[in-house]
Amino acid sequence: MVNLVVSLYTHFFRMHDNICLLYNSESNSFFKVSEEIFDYIEKIAEGKYTSINQETKELLIKHNIIIPENKKYSYYNRVKLMNCMDRFYSSKLTLNIIPTTCCNFSCSYCFEKNKTNYTITDDIIDSLIPFINKNERIKKLSLMWYGGEPLLAFGKIKQILSRFDNEVQIPIGSHSIITNGYLFDQKVVDFFKIHPLTEIQITLDGNENEHNQKRFTRTDKHTFSKIINNIDLILNELPNTHVFIRINIDESNKTSFQSLYEQLYKRWDGKRFSIYPGFIRIENAQETQMISPSIFGDSRRNFFLSLEEKGIEVDFYPTIREKACSAVRMNSYIIGPEGEIYKCWNDVSNKNKIIGYINNKKLTNVDLLAKYMVDSTIFEDAKCRECFFFPICGGGCPQYRIQNKYENGNYDLCAVRNDKKDDKQYLTFCLEKHYHKIKGTEQSIMIQNDL
Repeated sequence: MVNLVVSLYTHFFRMHDNICLLYNSESNSFFKVSEEIFDYIEKIAEGKYTSINQETKELLIKHNIIIPENKKYSYYNRVKLMNCMDRFYSSKLTLNIIPTTCCNFSCSYCFEKNKTNYTITDDIIDSLIPFINKNERIKKLSLMWYGGEPLLAFGKIKQILSRFDNEVQIPIGSHSIITNGYLFDQKVVDFFKIHPLTEIQITLDGNENEHNQKRFTRTDKHTFSKIINNIDLILNELPNTHVFIRINIDESNKTSFQSLYEQLYKRWDGKRFSIYPGFIRIENAQETQMISPSIFGDSRRNFFLSLEEKGIEVDFYPTIREKACSAVRMNSYIIGPEGEIYKCWNDVSNKNKIIGYINNKKLTNVDLLAKYMVDSTIFEDAKCRECFFFPICGGGCPQYRIQNKYENGNYDLCAVRNDKKDDKQYLTFCLEKHYHKIKGTEQSIMIQNDL
C-alpha cells in the first residue's frame, strides 16, 4: 500500500474566525473546507495515520491536495519535460529586431548606457532573409521591433517588412513594437494599418512633471503631452492593436502612479489598452545586485497594497507562471543592427554578450549560449524543486541567474510572495484578502462545491 502525503504544493490554514482554507499551487485551486477535512490533512502532514470517508479522500487526491508518496515530484518532472520541449522544439521563431541602437531620449536608468549608435544596413537586411528562411521547421514568426528607439529607423522597418512580404514564407503570428511613443505619428499609424501590430508597448516615466524631467529630447523638454496625444491617435485608428502603457516607477515616483493611472483610464475608457507599473531595476556600479531606488520585495508588496487602499482594484490571487523567457528559448533571438545575435535584451550593445552573427554559420560565443539554454532556468536550482511556490513562480531573470553563478552577482531570484521570515505568511495574507473578496458571491459557492 502506497502512503499518502500532503502535496508539496498544498497550503492549509485557519483564519482568525476559524474558517478553514486550503490552497494548492499546482492546480491553483482554493477551497473552504470542514474541520473534519482540515484535521485529516493536518494529521497526514504530521505523518500520522488517520482515516476519512472514501469519497472525500478521492476528492482530495483528485485535486492533488494529498498524493501518493512516490509521486512527490511528478508535477515538477512533468513541467520540466514540457518546458524543455517548448524551449528546444518549438515551431515558432521569435525575432526581436533592433533596426537602430540610436535613441531620441537619454534615460538615466537605460541598460544601453554604454551603447554605440548603429542603424541596420542593406547588407544586414539581405542576410536577415536567409537567416529566417533556413529554419525549415518553423511554422510561425513572432516579430518585435526594439531599440534604441526603433521608429528612428522607420524607413528600415518599412524596408524589412516589404522584403518579408515578398521573400519570407513563414506567416507572422504576432507583431509588436516597444517604443517611447514620441515618433508614432499619422504616417506611422497609416503604415501599421497595412502591416497590423498585435501589441504596442509605450513607456511613461510617471506623471507629466516626473516624465518630462527624465525623458526629453535636445529640442523638446515637454515630451509627455506629445506621447499622450500619439496614444490618442493609436487607440482611435488602430482599434485591433492592444496598447500596453508601462509606467516606470522606482522609490522616487511611486506615489504618483495612482493619480496617473486614474487619469489615463478616464481618458481612454472603452479603448483597447492596459496600464501597468514597470519596476525599474537599478543596479549598483559593479552590476552585482539591485539597490534601494528599485522597488522589490516588501516595497513592491506595499506598493500594491497602497493601490488597493486608494481604490484601485488589485488581484492578489496567485497565477500559474510560465518558466521560460525569450532568453532561454532556442528559436528566440535578438538581432542587432550589425547583424549580431543576443539572447537577452539586457545584453544589447555589450560585445562580450554577442553569441553570433546572422551572416555567419558559426557561433562566436557557444559558452554563453549554453549558459542561457541549460544553466539559467529555475530547473537548475535544487531548492526550487522543493519549493511550494514553484508552480506560481516564473523562476527569476535568467541573466541574473547567470550573473549569480559566474559573475559574483547577488540578485534575489525568489518569488515576490516568498517572505523570508515565514515563506507562506504573505501568501496567507493574499488568500485571506481573496476569500473576503469572493465571500458571498457565486464564486464562493464554486470553491466549496467539491469539498
